[in-house]
Parts: sequence; structure tokens; C-alpha cells
Amino acid sequence: MSKYKVLICEDDPDTLKAMRETLSRRGYQVLTASDGQKAIETARTAKPDLILMDIRMPKLDGIEAVKQIRKVNKVSRIIFVTAFQSPQMQKECSKYDICGYIMKPASPQIILEAIEKALAE
Repeated sequence: MSKYKVLICEDDPDTLKAMRETLSRRGYQVLTASDGQKAIETARTAKPDLILMDIRMPKLDGIEAVKQIRKVNKVSRIIFVTAFQSPQMQKECSKYDICGYIMKPASPQIILEAIEKALAE
């Protein structure tokens, strides 16, 4: 078992499944959330080492979820993984002490490299 716990926050079931399988095969302990509210609850209780956060999700978007997570968890590293491409959005996301911003679709290799880099910091 990996010593690293990763929370994947993603509302698309196929993307979530693919990311979960990729990370599990690499030995990460994987937690999932399909909406922003569930992401906040899971981050509070499970205290993941790293969070992969989609921006556009039901109930609560990823940016608002990260704002709330940061109020109680300043330790978890966060990488936004989103199909929403905008320099303004990247600037907004960078306000919350994130480790990366990955555009979807992203290959498993790109995601794994970003995770490894963030966890090494």
C-alpha cells in the first residue's frame, strides 16, 4: 500500500474510473468524490496527501470547494484537472496554494508526473 492518499474529485464517471484505476495500479490509496460538497467532506475526514480537483462539478464547483477545504486543510497538495481553459481561471485557481493546473483530456502519464512532482515538493 502506498503511503500517499489521493482524493479524486471528478463528476464524469468514465474519467473518474480511469483516473482511479491508473492511480490504484501505481499503489496510491484512492478516495473519490463526484461533487464539490462530497470533496469537502472527504478532505476533512480523510485528510488526503493530494487532491485532484475538477472545476466544473455539481452542487459546488471545484474552486469554491478548494476555498472551503483550505479553511480546514492547508496541508493537502491540490492539482486542478479541468477541461475549462482560461488564463483568468488559472489565475483564480493559483490563489489557493495549488501545485498544478492540468488540461483535460490529459494522458495518465501527465497526471502521474504532476502527482509525483507535487508529492516530492
